[in-house]
Amino acid sequence: MAVDFNGTSDKITVVDAAELRSTSSGLSVFFWVYKDANESFSGYVQKWRPGNADWFIGEHVTPKFYVSIAANGGVNANRVSNATGISAGAWHYVGFTYDGGLIGSGIHVYVDGVNVDGTSGGSMTAIKAGVSDIDIGQDPDDNNYYDGKMSNIFILNREMTVAEIRSTMYRRWIPESSTVLCLNLDEGADNLAPGGVDCADISSYGNHGTFVSGPTWTDGPPIKILHE
Repeated sequence: MAVDFNGTSDKITVVDAAELRSTSSGLSVFFWVYKDANESFSGYVQKWRPGNADWFIGEHVTPKFYVSIAANGGVNANRVSNATGISAGAWHYVGFTYDGGLIGSGIHVYVDGVNVDGTSGGSMTAIKAGVSDIDIGQDPDDNNYYDGKMSNIFILNREMTVAEIRSTMYRRWIPESSTVLCLNLDEGADNLAPGGVDCADISSYGNHGTFVSGPTWTDGPPIKILHE
């Protein structure tokens, strides 16, 4: 299964928690995405609201993939991909890793298991680790929403290796000790979550997601992608 966003108001929100914030131990954010159309801006997964910025990944700037880690002093660390985004009408495995350092060269962007690093920039004196909620399907400008589907979203509090990224690409992520969020976005399974939440976090932290403005359930990536 997957969740379908309408591009005008739909998103999923996960309430802020300390374990979801960027730290010097690193960060990895990965997910499957299917764009319904090409757009100038697409906010995929962000923990970035005015005054409480933390981290962000989306299609931005011409458009290319853009990742930023917020600075508490200095300039935000960022990485722009060398690829011009992804094609609409097909599933892609997208994400980034961050080594926990203070400069943009420690951020790496991946599409379908391939590193697509382009230019990097920024030099932080410290990581901000802002306390904003996570928004899935919305751009940090708050006016740009993603039009398409997403599935199998997970976040780790460490930097994944290239070997891990490639070896886990065609199966669900199985939560381990560094997993701080894992939303498989399976309608049936999620409806069994405690309290009947919209989408269950199956990590040990239980950072469940809430639908905003009514995204809908739809078919997900090909079944081979979802095998354990």
